[in-house]
Amino acid sequence: MTAEADLLEGYDEELGGNEAQKRDCKGITTAVLVVVIILAMIFAALVLFTPLFASAHIGSKRLNISDLRSLRYPYAEFAFSENNVVMQSWEGVEMVENGVSRLIFGRENGAEISPSADLKYFALMDHAVNPGMNPQNETFHLKIVNNNERLHSLIPYEIEELFRELSDSRITHDIGLRKEESVIQAFKWNGKRNDFVFVESNKIYYKSAPEDEGSIRVSHGGENTVDGLFDWVYEEEIFGKKDALWWSPKGDRLAYASYDNHLTKNVTLRSYHRLHSYTIDTNLHYPKTFAKVLPSYTLSIWDKKTEQARQMDVQLKDSLSYHYLLAVKWVDINGTDRLVSVWTNRYQNEVALTICDWESAICHLEFEYKYAPRRWVAHDDFNTITSYEDTLYFLLPHDIRGNAYQQIATLRLSTGNPRTPQFLQLGAFDVTSIDGINKETKTLYYHAAAPRPQQRSLFSFNLAGDSSRMAKSNVNCLTCTITNCTWAQAQIDEEMKKAIVSCKGPVAPHTTIVNLTRNLDTEETECELEILKIGRSNPYLLTEAGP
Repeated sequence: MTAEADLLEGYDEELGGNEAQKRDCKGITTAVLVVVIILAMIFAALVLFTPLFASAHIGSKRLNISDLRSLRYPYAEFAFSENNVVMQSWEGVEMVENGVSRLIFGRENGAEISPSADLKYFALMDHAVNPGMNPQNETFHLKIVNNNERLHSLIPYEIEELFRELSDSRITHDIGLRKEESVIQAFKWNGKRNDFVFVESNKIYYKSAPEDEGSIRVSHGGENTVDGLFDWVYEEEIFGKKDALWWSPKGDRLAYASYDNHLTKNVTLRSYHRLHSYTIDTNLHYPKTFAKVLPSYTLSIWDKKTEQARQMDVQLKDSLSYHYLLAVKWVDINGTDRLVSVWTNRYQNEVALTICDWESAICHLEFEYKYAPRRWVAHDDFNTITSYEDTLYFLLPHDIRGNAYQQIATLRLSTGNPRTPQFLQLGAFDVTSIDGINKETKTLYYHAAAPRPQQRSLFSFNLAGDSSRMAKSNVNCLTCTITNCTWAQAQIDEEMKKAIVSCKGPVAPHTTIVNLTRNLDTEETECELEILKIGRSNPYLLTEAGP
């Protein structure tokens, strides 16, 4: 055998031997064991943290494709009308009477609906064309429909509605200076009567009734002044709405804000449209950080009786510096409607509260507050400010056991200067909003992130109780006893006796009515049963055979 053959045989013997390779069984066993432990931990977490009652409202009926349309939450807005509940759905405006829901006004082509206080009139707002999609150019065509009285009480409502559609018996009024050709920027009903104001071409106009031919001009600002509207920064970051209009509780006066931004720099918005070959460029007034010129805001009050508007002289200590308008709210102080305006500096760490008087046209400075380092005011801290007699109630940070919570502060206006706010003894949680005060029972209602921080509940506080200490009898959770309602959003009627509670978790949304004067007893309407039925249709398994 040659040397080459010996070398080849040695190579074959080393690389191609018959001995099986040994596997690392210990490492494989360890890896499998780790995977099993992780899966067991995930399963245990699901069992421990998933509420067992979360599936109480999920039915076992198989979902069909035709049911998908009903999966949207059907009711967007709720309100009280005397002893009944009025709600807006995708079909229109519905009313719940004695547990039965019926449609009182249908929606046309997806237009927004705004009913009057007595439900006699319905304003239809159909959005106008906005090719550049500039948010400041959003307008709508406005018409108000007179929802006539019932033809006869014995005629079924469905037959009456069919007759109205065929005969076009509803009386429609086009609103605007140019009638059906007008484009409206904002609209606001008077909360007490059927009169209203609207904004067209940046000016405010008033009509005492939809049938009136003429309109009364409310604002008389200059060419560069925009009345009754917010600019894009205020709309998006502070107030969350476009109209800057506030009717007084008695409905006899109107407050509105105005601004001048002709010196504010613009940003260009570029949009694309499938029917246009070129882009559409529009300019939007948008002051950025460190901009030297910002839009300046003013407040005015218009009196309906005298038909006069007066611009308020807002008296701030540092009136030469720029201030943001943070909140505007009408309140009842000792039986008189007063306008409260809250301003903040540009760093948003100082606030100034003023009370405006129409007779003197002055907003007197009543209270100033400077936040602690690394704390700032939130845009919604003063949106829910309320009053009782000569005391104001609003939200301020309060230190409790080493943590800062948003709590309800009280400020008496008859104590002289300087005024120091006092805090209600509520508990170690954040208050999110103040909903009002029942003056008969001296009960204050508010929303709070409690009993747990991830929850929202409606609470009541007895103002006549012992406020010197943390008395549990003063604080009462009104929605904690509602089943499957750990995230509640309540809307209370004007008399502070009933509340519409929309439960948005942990299960499908559902709604109930809470009687605030009956020891937390709850009553369900047909409205709630209908919503719960849709909630039970939420899918957990979708199976549909195709054609």
